[in-house]
Amino acid sequence: MSHGADEVRVESVQAHRKRLRQAFLLGGIAQRRNIDDGLKGMIISLVLAAVACTGCVGYGYVTHLLAVAKASAAASASPSPTPVTATSTVTQTAVAPTITVTATATPGGKR
Repeated sequence: MSHGADEVRVESVQAHRKRLRQAFLLGGIAQRRNIDDGLKGMIISLVLAAVACTGCVGYGYVTHLLAVAKASAAASASPSPTPVTATSTVTQTAVAPTITVTATATPGGKR
């Protein structure tokens, strides 16, 4: 009978030491972290990542529009002796529209 009581005592001491070790390393129960602390940080990180992605996409879209406007202004500012036929196509993608401008000159001034 005393052998069983010894095993119970040893298990009790092991559990007590484990609880003391956890309290020393992690702090008291009131000071330990909840799952909500990590969740708040994760949500804030996701929001900041979404804002950064939106800013990058917006910057790319604006620079593309400015480049197209500059190209079309340069094409219309240069005098050409022959008439120019211009065609433009606009294709919409999930990120930003792509604008393609094609100009062809007809030889001899005829269309």
